[in-house]
Amino acid sequence: MSAALARSSPPRAGTRSLPPRAVSAAAAVIGLALLYLVEVRPGWRTLTLLTPAAEQLVPWVVGALWTGVVLETVALVVRTRWWRAVADLTSSAVGLAAAVAAWDLFPVAVSGPGRVLLRAVLVVAIVGGVAGVVSSLVRILGGSPPDPDARRRRRR
Repeated sequence: MSAALARSSPPRAGTRSLPPRAVSAAAAVIGLALLYLVEVRPGWRTLTLLTPAAEQLVPWVVGALWTGVVLETVALVVRTRWWRAVADLTSSAVGLAAAVAAWDLFPVAVSGPGRVLLRAVLVVAIVGGVAGVVSSLVRILGGSPPDPDARRRRRR
């Protein structure tokens, strides 16, 4: 593990953002709320546009949501770059698996432009999942990719 990944990342000068723990807490709460909507009330079965094949996809979606909840809950305590990279890798990989399963099953009874639009959304999700996995692996294995403008900024 590199020393850069072991340290918590410092805030950038001149930027305003929410504290990292607040972001992790919000993400965990949103994940729990989505789990409630999917599994309890109103439940995924109330969506009339879903086909019976959706039953095979629900475990993938629920798994992705639980993965996010657990990772963000741990992130409330563990605040290192290494953990964030591992958490990002895990959530990207699980989300990618769910998106690929959705592509394969496509449990939606929609035709025409709506079908094309939903397929396009899945393509964006799959590409984003691949990018997330690659980005996380780069951070874990080799640190951040080189910044081409870093030299110029240092000379000033």
